[in-house]
Amino acid sequence: MDKYHHEMQIDKHLHLARFLKDKYNDLLIADTLRLFALSMISLFVPIFLLKTGFSIMNIAFFELGMFVFTVPFQYLILLRINKWKVERALIVSYFVNILFYISLFYTNTIIDLVGSIPFLFLIGFVNVLAVGLYWTAHHIYFVSSIERKDAGSKTAILSGVPVLVAIASPFIGSILITNFSFKISFLVSAIFLLIASIVLFFSGKIKTIKVDLDMEKIIDKKNMNKNLLFTIQGLGSASTGLVWPLLLFFLSVKLLSMGVLYLFSNLAYAVIGYWGGKRADKNGSHKIVKIGAAGHGISMIFRAFATSIIALTTFQTMGGIFGGLIHISLDAGFFRWSREDIANSIMNRELYMHIGRFFSLALLLVLLLKFTIIQSLISVLVISGLLTFILSLFVSRDGKIVD
Repeated sequence: MDKYHHEMQIDKHLHLARFLKDKYNDLLIADTLRLFALSMISLFVPIFLLKTGFSIMNIAFFELGMFVFTVPFQYLILLRINKWKVERALIVSYFVNILFYISLFYTNTIIDLVGSIPFLFLIGFVNVLAVGLYWTAHHIYFVSSIERKDAGSKTAILSGVPVLVAIASPFIGSILITNFSFKISFLVSAIFLLIASIVLFFSGKIKTIKVDLDMEKIIDKKNMNKNLLFTIQGLGSASTGLVWPLLLFFLSVKLLSMGVLYLFSNLAYAVIGYWGGKRADKNGSHKIVKIGAAGHGISMIFRAFATSIIALTTFQTMGGIFGGLIHISLDAGFFRWSREDIANSIMNRELYMHIGRFFSLALLLVLLLKFTIIQSLISVLVISGLLTFILSLFVSRDGKIVD
């Protein structure tokens, strides 16, 4: 009885019960806790694998394999999403993420039992399952909880608030790793993921969606401009999310310094992304995407050649500003466009984003055969930056995700 009394008091005085019963707000809270948990360690997982004894070629193949298998996994998940229920799939993704961190916690034990390469296959499979379940369910959940006219501002909030709350999480993660160990950071992240999953247990039910997957609609040859935007977006995310942290590591940038770098860029991303999302709702996203692509491309090129911590911080923060503009604008456009046929829209987006990610890692593998590690990482960043900048010259109002 006591818990009902407390809920009545909350509803009466703070109106939080109504807030927590809103599906969008539930997702916002869960995403915030999830990002806080993941941001503490995801940046450092490739570095952890390097320190464990894996080569950069091992890690590149590991990431490449995950990009290849995520798309067919999401296809299979979509076929069963109505049977599993969206909110359940989202909750399960949190627990699979916890399993991923537990696997990392027991890295040495698992390697002793099965060997190094089978270990990579194991954590790769677990990560693909977590990512596939999360993003498939997340997109459906989000589209089902917002109005089309609010897609930009709602996307900005859903992207910005978690980032704003999690601004310090890479820094906190670097402190935990430096002063304690990777194992402690894995444990803390798992605890936050567990808390995040509890929020969704009380979320409202999401209606079933129409799932009529069609390869012609997924490939969507008629809208190649949109497909190219997704491809470049995927290319940039792999380059800044994996290649860039690896470059910092091989340039001997300390983990604490990496945490500080992301402290500033995350703040910039959250603030400018919110502004960009609201502006896109009012005036369209065409100019914002063009400016974002140009600035983000330049930031990738400049940071590849930065040598001082001040320069690294400046250009990464620049990337946070312009990256927020392009990513939130494109994501908002995707959510507006996908409402009519969300299943095929999700597969279309994921297919081309993973083509971009695949290209980034495949390029890195090819370059590693002929050049040094640092030269190869710099080259991938520069090429990704150039392609992103060039994209800004050809962005047009496609009536789909750019208006």
